[in-house]
Amino acid sequence: MNVTNDPVVYIVDDDPQMLQTLRLLVDSVGYQVQTYKAAEEFFEDRSRLGKQPECLILDLCLPGMDGVSFHAKLIEEGIDIPIIMISAFGDIPTAVNSIKLGAVDFLEKPFNRVDLLRQIRVALEKKTEQLAAQEETEVSAARLAMLTSREREILDRMVIGETTKQIAELFDISTKTVAKHQTRVLSKMGVTNAVELVHLMKDLK
Repeated sequence: MNVTNDPVVYIVDDDPQMLQTLRLLVDSVGYQVQTYKAAEEFFEDRSRLGKQPECLILDLCLPGMDGVSFHAKLIEEGIDIPIIMISAFGDIPTAVNSIKLGAVDFLEKPFNRVDLLRQIRVALEKKTEQLAAQEETEVSAARLAMLTSREREILDRMVIGETTKQIAELFDISTKTVAKHQTRVLSKMGVTNAVELVHLMKDLK
């Protein structure tokens, strides 16, 4: 994965003045900013998504696709980006629904700038953790692909808790040969013992 370290905050709001205000606020703390007046504009310009720490400030009331529908479409298309929902007309049921869908927070306009910046920081940290976990998974998957067929067989038996003796009997080989395979498996997978291997394989499923 080619991940950059520069956080990006996307803002979708049909109010030009609000867009400018939010752009200046986010820019003041050093984050990159991309603004859109409608959800459709955002979907047309999403090639960079998932390649850096990022979050989305999303207005609930938008022309065409509203914020809730937009959020649902993101989920449907597998776009995992932390969302901060904002609105001048929000109500409790809408706020609760947004949080259930996975929004980081729901802020009513006019909101406190400090509160918004705090939630942006939380959202970006969340995405950073997701990217790190994804990168670790990709590295582990690449390591797994480097195992020989016999090493993969040995790994599978190790994961279910079979002993060196049991594995040797199963494949009709010596325990010494099994031990050598086990050592290579642990080394190639970047772990030091069978317990770590079990946890690693759970993350790959």
